[in-house]
Amino acid sequence: GTAAGGGEKGVRFFQLYMPHDDELTRSLLQRAVDSGFTACILTLDTWQLGWRHDDVANSNYAFYHGIGADLGLTDPVFQKRLKEKGIDPKTQPNEAGALWIDNVWHGRAHTWEKAEWAMKLWKELSGGKPFSLKGIQSVEDAKKAADLGFDGIVVSNHAGRQVDGAVASLDSLEKIVDGMFHVCFSLGRALLISL
Repeated sequence: GTAAGGGEKGVRFFQLYMPHDDELTRSLLQRAVDSGFTACILTLDTWQLGWRHDDVANSNYAFYHGIGADLGLTDPVFQKRLKEKGIDPKTQPNEAGALWIDNVWHGRAHTWEKAEWAMKLWKELSGGKPFSLKGIQSVEDAKKAADLGFDGIVVSNHAGRQVDGAVASLDSLEKIVDGMFHVCFSLGRALLISL
């Protein structure tokens, strides 16, 4: 797909669910740049799909049936991974969808070093366009993001759909704004913070 819509002006964000497959990550980011996206947001608040009772009860995990997995199914590196495993997405959509899920909702959190790697790769491929983190919920993590040079953060608990009892984003946002004001001021740079 392309970054169509949103009018002629404004930022076009690509939301990256980063696989643990570096070649696949590079391919996804290059495709995003080629498609006209002008900023990238690395999603940190969904490194594993939550246990969503209604979705399970209704058999509504469409990704497992290859529905909504178009980003992966159209990616040349992911197509290579399918071929390596002997999976034909046309005749085996469930297996193809499951492999995509295993690549992007893999149950292993990314490290700060890996997030920095993704930011540097995006900057290299995009000519220095902004890179932000989505899923920050603590003042400490917001400060670390600023210290490491990320362009912005999105305070998020994935709309509460991931972990029962997660801290509310509005509560986190208030603490982060209060804790970050003097940090951003002293660093002399603006860190975009949004909900």
